[in-house]
Amino acid sequence: MRTIPSWVYFGKNEIIAGDKAKQAYLVDPKNAVWNINRLLGRKTEELSHEDIERWHFQIQDRGGYPGVFIAISQTPQDVIAAIIKNLKQSAEDSLGHPVTHAVVAVPPLYLETQREAVKDAARLAGLAALRVTADSVCIGLDHSFSKTSAEYYTLVYDHGGESLDVSVLFIEDGIFEHLANVSNPHIGGRQFSDGIKAYLLEQHAWKSAMSKDVRLNPWMSARFDEEVERAKRLLSTGDEVYIQIDDFYNGEALRERLTRSKFEEISRPLLEKSLAVVKQALREARIPEGETLHQILLAGGSSNIPAVKQMLSDFLGKPVSQRALPEESSIRGAALQAAIFNSPVDDILGNFEVTPWGVSVLTHGGNMTRIIMPWSIAPVARSISFTTTVDNQENITIELYKGYDSVSRGNKQLGQFEIHGLTPAPAGVPEIVIGVEVDAGVEQLKIDVLEQSRLVCQYQCTV
Repeated sequence: MRTIPSWVYFGKNEIIAGDKAKQAYLVDPKNAVWNINRLLGRKTEELSHEDIERWHFQIQDRGGYPGVFIAISQTPQDVIAAIIKNLKQSAEDSLGHPVTHAVVAVPPLYLETQREAVKDAARLAGLAALRVTADSVCIGLDHSFSKTSAEYYTLVYDHGGESLDVSVLFIEDGIFEHLANVSNPHIGGRQFSDGIKAYLLEQHAWKSAMSKDVRLNPWMSARFDEEVERAKRLLSTGDEVYIQIDDFYNGEALRERLTRSKFEEISRPLLEKSLAVVKQALREARIPEGETLHQILLAGGSSNIPAVKQMLSDFLGKPVSQRALPEESSIRGAALQAAIFNSPVDDILGNFEVTPWGVSVLTHGGNMTRIIMPWSIAPVARSISFTTTVDNQENITIELYKGYDSVSRGNKQLGQFEIHGLTPAPAGVPEIVIGVEVDAGVEQLKIDVLEQSRLVCQYQCTV
């Protein structure tokens, strides 16, 4: 295994990350932190009760942003920086020279504040982030680097420990266009493990009292987590596993046989939710009639679960494509992008910029209609058509936003433009086209408004 777990242990005299931190958790769980990504770049007021309950450590407000309170108070950037430092040191030990720059892969729906927080963490670790790019692009690049097919539609199913991200890409001559990104942050590998734990507790008479103790006792919880994770991994290749923890509760041992079929039965609600994410991504992608998905790419540790692969293959009607160690797929793609940056040949797969945000127009009811998808290759130009809602309407107001949310309050306004001189006509008759173009440097936006192919007005703004 060439990856390290995203764990950090804050000892009295040292901070350690990776496998050693995970081992320290079994001895001193109160001072270990893991799966901190969800806190990056978010305000304290944005965290739900469910978000806060998922962590065993205390969340403290630090000037409107969440901090982690264990042995000492830490920001999420501090924790991520410790992990990046560990990776940086490993790379330098392997290469024999300093490492100063990196390409960082993040979930496709990371907000701009979250991407900036990732860059801050990299700087704290002594690295400059050349690019913060989407996991889905890296996964597609990992699978498609040696392909010769000119163009194809790809579904990327990235099922990690904390969330499920599904993206639909159109790949043409090595250029990736996002057609849809859909995420569910509550059906990751952790939830599959929680299902196993709930089942095990139900098999014993002391389940009600013990369930509370397991949540409150960090040492008991640490042992339980470790054994359940081991069982889940073994069930990816075997038909059954025996779970055993001696002196688990009030002097009693926890011993249970768990079959793969029982695990799949326990996990069925999560599988159904996972399939719903896939269906939504396909709806949003709007693959043209007559075209089909050419490949299904799996990534993330939870995609090793056989029931996940079978679910996708059955629903989509074709086999899934999974390379060895799918949890490394995004990493391999990021490494390829880093190689592109270092290459003297500028057109190896295209040394391109991307739009890490989408561009949308505000429509009736405060909803956002997407014009340009996040993570589009720049330069990019797209357009949408709409019509009037009032008879003889001659003037309209257009509001453009950048971001990810489906409502305006979650996005940043790029500009508000007044359109005058439309041809009077009954409501619903005029065809008005808004065209948006992002330049190659992802710095300028050009907006064209046309009515029946007639240019009505033109604007420019800085992103």
